[in-house]
Amino acid sequence: MATKSVIKKDKTLLIEYEPEFGFVSFEEFIKSCEYYEKDGRSLILNRTFHIKKENIVNKDEDDFPAYIMIGRKDETESYYRLDRNVFNIAYDVYFDVNIPIKLRYLTHENTSVIGYLSRTINSDIYIDADKHENSTNHIPVDRFEECIVRMPTRYELSKYKDKVTEQLFQDFFESVPDYKSKYETYVNKLRNVDDYSENMPKAFYSFKIEEYKSILQNLKSMLNDKTLSEKQWQNKIIDIIKIVFPKYLYIFPSVSIISLGDKKQLDFLAIDNQGHVDVIEIKKAEIGKLLRLYRDNYSPTKELAGSFTQVEKYIYFLASDKERLDNKLNSTFRDKIGNLIIKIVNPQGVIIAGRGNDMSELEKNDFEIVRKAHKDISEVITYDELITRLENTIMAFENKKTKTCSEDDDLPF
Repeated sequence: MATKSVIKKDKTLLIEYEPEFGFVSFEEFIKSCEYYEKDGRSLILNRTFHIKKENIVNKDEDDFPAYIMIGRKDETESYYRLDRNVFNIAYDVYFDVNIPIKLRYLTHENTSVIGYLSRTINSDIYIDADKHENSTNHIPVDRFEECIVRMPTRYELSKYKDKVTEQLFQDFFESVPDYKSKYETYVNKLRNVDDYSENMPKAFYSFKIEEYKSILQNLKSMLNDKTLSEKQWQNKIIDIIKIVFPKYLYIFPSVSIISLGDKKQLDFLAIDNQGHVDVIEIKKAEIGKLLRLYRDNYSPTKELAGSFTQVEKYIYFLASDKERLDNKLNSTFRDKIGNLIIKIVNPQGVIIAGRGNDMSELEKNDFEIVRKAHKDISEVITYDELITRLENTIMAFENKKTKTCSEDDDLPF
């Protein structure tokens, strides 16, 4: 979801929404809302905003951005009261009209902050610009923001799951790593911040840097381990994919589909936050060169060309039997995806394979042409490019850590 900002307009509270992926047009976005409303449901954005057509204030226009009403001033005009239906909550949540409301106050790492708080606290919530004379159900915005930053990240939750898994299986297997110590070390670092208000934004970036450095180190270790089978490689790489491609909410390995009487086994089926599916094909780094010289030009090697053909065939099969496979995939993954509806709409392919650092300038130029020549394949990425992406992300976090977070400098949730 690409939400640029939260906007106050007259007596209403809006979010400005423009998708980075998923919807190909504003018309498709409106039709998706209508499609869900037929069954009494709402289109869910970022697992937070439950949108119906009536919430879109500019629904008669032709292009993005969409302006979606998520709340309005209460009777006193001292607070914005969030729309319970939009946030799917049972209690009211109020924001002082003097607060510059940031997106991270509403949604955090594909989780509804408002929904989580409402379910946990079980009462109305008031977020005030300053400390309120009535402390019951009221919280100052500076303390509210500190609490949000302390909410566990996906990385912290994954470490916790590792710790629990170790506790369950350590008596049966000697090879289980000491995840408990790693988890406790991480949590201690995360929680031991001396001056909470002043240091928490910088502390957040410190922990994100630690997270990405750990993932980067894992990737480099994999690249140096020549003993991994392709299956082992794919199992290890999936957590890295989720970081490098944050648009995907779910990535399911080894998905079988039957289309036009033929059975295919997808390496990975990826699902974004609109329920749209893509296909990810993963090859090991040691597949050899990706390009071969042919008449002074570089063209795909047999291995890379085979990957193109394989992914494009998967996409063809998905699109050719769309309606039946929509139903089949929703039935198969219903317990894992909750209320999200899987839809096969112009699926794209992603290929991760090989190395690229040893390419000459001519090879790199021709490689750009090769990977842009297939309209159904959105990205072809080498493992060296994955490393570069992670290193650039770490550098961005380090740069932000050195700056004082301004009022408009949202944490990258």
